[in-house]
Amino acid sequence: MGRKRLPPLPPRGKGPPPEHVAAREAIVEALATKGLIANEPFRVLVRQLCAPPGKGNPYGSNARKVEAEEAIRRAEDGIRTEMVTNAQRDRATSYRRLLNTARKVYTTLELSTDAKEIASLSQRVVAVEARLAQLAGWNEPERLQVIVTNPSDRVRKAFEGFDDEALIALAVEEEERVRTVRAARLALGMGPEPVIIIEGDQ
Repeated sequence: MGRKRLPPLPPRGKGPPPEHVAAREAIVEALATKGLIANEPFRVLVRQLCAPPGKGNPYGSNARKVEAEEAIRRAEDGIRTEMVTNAQRDRATSYRRLLNTARKVYTTLELSTDAKEIASLSQRVVAVEARLAQLAGWNEPERLQVIVTNPSDRVRKAFEGFDDEALIALAVEEEERVRTVRAARLALGMGPEPVIIIEGDQ
């Protein structure tokens, strides 16, 4: 049985073929990417890439120090680019879904007549609009506050904002109005104001 012939040596004065150099760079860069994902420190990863492969060194590739550092930097650039691309794609997908949600909420809000449902849908609109503003690039989106109240709530809130002096002034003004109306009715011969009885209460 004859000996297997070895491939011919490259001519003197020339380095390895370019495909061999490219393959080696790809291998070292792939090992560097794995090390970065495993959160290996930069100096430790350089030392491991320069060491020979072994059981205790999963990133060993007998790389030169300059070669290892360049591979790590290329791997870092690749990771950053991939993360930015994925983030932009996720942001576009979320924005499109939120737009569809906003259209559905607005349509339901226009057709609704129930006060509780209108209040709930209004809060949903505020949340969706705020998230859309954030995805569009505003760090401080405009906040829209929607409060659904009835007349008694508005009156109660108006009185809550008055202090004692304001309440006294309002009572004096109302007493003066009642006295003026009563005097005007008597002068016109209309008699006293009518008394309205509702469910037994005057």
